[in-house]
Amino acid sequence: MILLLQTGRRVDLEVLAEALDLTIYIDTAMPVDGTAFWTRLGWRIHVSDALEPKAQLRTALHEIKHVIDHGMRAPRRSAKDHMHFEYLADLFAELVLAGTAT
Repeated sequence: MILLLQTGRRVDLEVLAEALDLTIYIDTAMPVDGTAFWTRLGWRIHVSDALEPKAQLRTALHEIKHVIDHGMRAPRRSAKDHMHFEYLADLFAELVLAGTAT
């Protein structure tokens, strides 16, 4: 999947996923928009097929940010910490889609 950013730059989501050693799947019957988890084969991101394509992309980017931040999160985080990381993942996705991430 190629992202055409508002700046005119193109970003290949598959290249990004490969560079981060993760795989992105579009799944049916998911109870949530997306999820990311580690397996012995590497990171996996699953995104709901019930979402529109742009929302699928935003969700994939949101989950990629969780993968990037994984090592910074404490195993027993507070609700406040959880909300902070969710905010950062949302912001990351929005900035990438807006073409302002550097």
